[in-house]
Amino acid sequence: MAACGNVITQGHDELYLCISTPGGQIASGITLYNFLRSMPIKVITHNIGSVDSIGNAIFLAGELRRACSHSTFMFHGTAFDMLTQAHLEQKNLREMLNSLLADEQRIADILVERTKITPDQLGSSSQKPRPKTRTTPSGLGSFTRFPTSPYPLEHQY
Repeated sequence: MAACGNVITQGHDELYLCISTPGGQIASGITLYNFLRSMPIKVITHNIGSVDSIGNAIFLAGELRRACSHSTFMFHGTAFDMLTQAHLEQKNLREMLNSLLADEQRIADILVERTKITPDQLGSSSQKPRPKTRTTPSGLGSFTRFPTSPYPLEHQY
């Protein structure tokens, strides 16, 4: 996030973010989404490989969104990682379930707000992983262009 902030302090009027990610922690992804959406400059996101899991929310933070011709997107339900053996009581399980459901709702809200996907279309997305290519009709409204180069041709680097 510091690097993104540097773009602003250096006087640039847009941020071009190339993304390929397997995802990660939902809280971190939502934080980055909120940060990118709050930036006072144009944010362009570009899927240059695979954008999976919470990476979809980060990708959707872009005002302008691009995807390479062979890039993919993976949507799936939320999960809770158990790194050690644990004894869980009903109260703990309910708290974990409520946390998962809240995370899933935040992701769903972002998808509905930032794409042409409707709440009805999201109904079964949490049931099983579903890869989506850039040509999947239900998500097509997410993207503005599909250039093969991750760099905009109008800029010189």
